[in-house]
Amino acid sequence: MEDETHTAPDESSSSLTPGIAGATWNIAGSYNASRDIIMHGCTTTSNFTFTTAQTVPPNLITFQHFLERFHHSHLSTVYILALCDVDFNEASRDVYNTIQKPLGLGDCTFWINRSTGRLCVELTPPSYITFLGDDLDDVRGMEVIDYLNAPNPEIMISELMTLKAYQNTCAAHWELEADGRCLTASPSTTVKMRAVICCGSSNNLADSVEIASLPGVEASLGDWDLFLLGAVGEVTQDGWTRFPSNDVVDTSITIGDTVPRVETCRIWLSQANHIFSCIRFTSNVEDLDLVHSVHFELKLSATEEKPPPGFLFLCPAASFKTGPSSFRWPDIPAYWSLDPSGAERISMNEATQIGFPAIDLTTDIWTRSWDDSVYAGLRHFHQAKTFNPETPDVARHLGYPLYQLSSKVDPPFAHVEEAWDSDEAESAMDVDIDELDSDSGEEGDWDRMNLSW
Repeated sequence: MEDETHTAPDESSSSLTPGIAGATWNIAGSYNASRDIIMHGCTTTSNFTFTTAQTVPPNLITFQHFLERFHHSHLSTVYILALCDVDFNEASRDVYNTIQKPLGLGDCTFWINRSTGRLCVELTPPSYITFLGDDLDDVRGMEVIDYLNAPNPEIMISELMTLKAYQNTCAAHWELEADGRCLTASPSTTVKMRAVICCGSSNNLADSVEIASLPGVEASLGDWDLFLLGAVGEVTQDGWTRFPSNDVVDTSITIGDTVPRVETCRIWLSQANHIFSCIRFTSNVEDLDLVHSVHFELKLSATEEKPPPGFLFLCPAASFKTGPSSFRWPDIPAYWSLDPSGAERISMNEATQIGFPAIDLTTDIWTRSWDDSVYAGLRHFHQAKTFNPETPDVARHLGYPLYQLSSKVDPPFAHVEEAWDSDEAESAMDVDIDELDSDSGEEGDWDRMNLSW
């Protein structure tokens, strides 16, 4: 790929502004205010070069190919991502100021200039989206080319990157690059957001063991959403959400958490090695999953004939809550009524007999896991910043709530409680978490909810 010439698509095939699509921004990598701007056909004071060439010069290498050269070094990867994120954000602002259109990662293809080491952005959709950092503003110093020639690059990285910039880059990039999977659960099972669980090869939450969680950290669910259509029902005075029966036949309605994904990863990655040391977990760390999202879904069946005029009423989001960050299907999550006020409820059995769709309940829990290279990189960087990775000091320093080991840990983690210091457990509860949005999870015993309500 290195020596190939890439031809950009025709401008007419792009959704971006005509005259801008198919062009290439060469984003400056230095950090001074004296950079020249060359923008053909435009007048601007931006700090990047814009060309309208329809082919990418052969001295460019794809960003992904460039990044793969450093796959052996976690710190190198993080630093390159952080530096390029700063450049990309700077260029995004300039693009917006020029054409009043935001520039997203899905709008452009990334390249690296071989001779300068600078990030180049081609305004055509990428075949592979590269996730950089997270709106960093405190990464300063070398250009990529200087970094490559440094005798001890990893030492320089630990000196140049702040702890906050490093954690933010790790969380933003590895939240999306992590191994993810979807677990299922019965309607009776409680889901604890931001919990760390061990579930092996099973995709059923009931088969998992909770290792740690964030006690006392509040979480909430959003609004009911008509799946794919994006329609939101009408909320009644008592907090229930109403949908006309004709709108919900053969469709799904979902409600999910509002927990920020990257924030969840920041909190966990700042103290993961501490938890590992407590449970003496030194291998197969990818078997531990971080619960970062939950969706509760009502699936409504098709009907042979048009359903009778009526309404589906769905319970308030608060009805799902069983703890600060725990959720489970309530006993009566939904009901049918012929009355728009919902005062006259119809049982589920009767509702299906008169032609309303049948309802099925499902729960999807999304998790993230990382291999040892990520955790080893975290350990290395935290040590370089004079933190002991086997303590929660990094999380404390960043103001994050502390994970607490589960009291329900079964073998092979039965010794976990001995490793958890009572002072640390108390300090976990002392963190100011009013402004944090988080959840966690735990299991129940029932196999299935009786839908006869």
